[in-house]
Amino acid sequence: MPSMEVGSYKVGSHAGNSGGHSRYIVIEPKPSYSGPVDNVVIYFHAARPPDVGYQTGNWVVGRLPEADFRDLYVMLQTEDPVYFFWGADTSSQLYWLGLGSDEEPLADGPPNGSR
Repeated sequence: MPSMEVGSYKVGSHAGNSGGHSRYIVIEPKPSYSGPVDNVVIYFHAARPPDVGYQTGNWVVGRLPEADFRDLYVMLQTEDPVYFFWGADTSSQLYWLGLGSDEEPLADGPPNGSR
């Protein structure tokens, strides 16, 4: 299972006549990373995408439902460190992708009642 620690990210939103992607997140690894990819872009679609995405050259291109945008964006804004994980088959089609944080102690967050 490949993974990389996120060094930086950027988000965007755009529209086109063909009903293209409405939101996206671009993820770049920490400078010390030396792995199979250099960049990740995750597109968020209004309609459920037909697949999870693909790996091409040094890029991972993800496709997720628009409903997933907020959760991933909040994780990038609030957690440190954050890791990007993915799995691709022999034809470079992704069978899963995700973001995750490092291990944290229980109750590491806002005080009870403030969420």
